[in-house]
Amino acid sequence: MFLCSAGLGRWKTRSSKTGVIRGERMRGVHLDAQAEVAQTGAERPLRLAGRDGGLVLRVPLGLGAWSFGDRFYWGASEESDNADAVRESARRGITLIDTAEVYGTPPGRSEQLVGRIGRLVTEELMKESGHGEQAPELQIATKYAPFPWRTLGLSMNLLQWLTRPQRRATVRRSVLNALKASLARLSVDCVDLYQQHWPAFVGEHDEPIWDALAEAYHEGLVRCVGVSNFSPSRVVKCEAYLRKVHGVPLATNQVQWSLLHRDPETVRRQDAVDDRTLLEICRDSNIQILAYSPLAQGLLTGRYRDGNWPSGLRRRLAQSWGRRLDQLISEMQRIATKRQVSVAAVALNYVITAGQGDGSNAGTTIVVPIPGAKNGWQARQNAQALGWRLDAEEMERLRQAAGQVNATLPSIPLARESNRRGL
Repeated sequence: MFLCSAGLGRWKTRSSKTGVIRGERMRGVHLDAQAEVAQTGAERPLRLAGRDGGLVLRVPLGLGAWSFGDRFYWGASEESDNADAVRESARRGITLIDTAEVYGTPPGRSEQLVGRIGRLVTEELMKESGHGEQAPELQIATKYAPFPWRTLGLSMNLLQWLTRPQRRATVRRSVLNALKASLARLSVDCVDLYQQHWPAFVGEHDEPIWDALAEAYHEGLVRCVGVSNFSPSRVVKCEAYLRKVHGVPLATNQVQWSLLHRDPETVRRQDAVDDRTLLEICRDSNIQILAYSPLAQGLLTGRYRDGNWPSGLRRRLAQSWGRRLDQLISEMQRIATKRQVSVAAVALNYVITAGQGDGSNAGTTIVVPIPGAKNGWQARQNAQALGWRLDAEEMERLRQAAGQVNATLPSIPLARESNRRGL
């Protein structure tokens, strides 16, 4: 067993071929850099439960790397621009970078870029901080994809081909081999947060995956364990299993959450005794929620209107929503003008504020939005969500405007609450 290294010590020795180009677009609302950094200082740190005191995030905001290295869905972006996004985020206290083994073209490309850029930016931040100031430490989260062919041992049990120990051994090898491959692509000796990307499919069970995640945790290969796309009932089951069987805390559940997909705060568990929402369950169990697609894949930035459509496969998504978003975007723009922030910052702040759960600005949020950013300009727009909170009236106006859209973004079916099998 070994402990997760910090700073440059976490990255394996490997030469970097990344050349950083600093030229980028400058448009829209742009606050003075020192003012932006001062804003982040007003935020309360969040702690993800895990080894060695867990993982401390300076601010309730991360960076999603789904678009890094992708050529089809998101449209191509330059590695130097991705490096700018990480650099500008880190300078504003945003240090959590979320990726997955299936992200990128080909799959795994995102992890490679995150590893290479992470080392480069860490070196730069250490030089900038000097001797008297501690440089921000980048924190890496990635995910295991439980494809049916990977968990074949479980599927084959439907035909009684394997014994129970054999099935569990098959899944264990799948998870640990995938983790080691991710570590190699990231060029690190330990990952800060390792997550199950989605629940097991029909006919399979999650417990052998959780057993392997716990083993990786105890071996020191991961600092924290998380899940993704888990319904309220699955979270309850997973948290209890990891804690009681392995003594491992469940640190996070990563789910879709935005003004166009509010299930975490509205959909209740279908249980006769426990009908809490996902937000309530996670708050009661000290589980942080990572909110993916908090900008609804760019729809809530206000940029895609009047024929100005995004590139890649998202173009069809933006066109299908069209003017249905006009009232909501107008309300967001009104608040953005009043607050002197970007429209994207309003969308992100909604999720952060909703994560306080008590309807006031006094509570500490348990939600960390992880919006994407292809370049430094987008990262700065996102960072303007920090250091302030929407008030109750603004939250209600946004909810009413979102309700007028009369549609929600689609989600993974396995992530939905269901009374079938208690899930």
